[in-house]
Amino acid sequence: MKKQTIVVLSAHFLLFSSWTFILKDRWLSFLSASAGDMHDLFAGKKLLKKT
Repeated sequence: MKKQTIVVLSAHFLLFSSWTFILKDRWLSFLSASAGDMHDLFAGKKLLKKT
């Protein structure tokens, strides 16, 4: 029983860490992309109509 619990906890920890890494990577890429598209955003006002 204890062994199974340890396995489940480690699996959850691995899943959580991998997801946080993926989300952080996505967030960083989104930040860099938004920094690059900031001029297009204000010039074309693409997102102003959506929000």
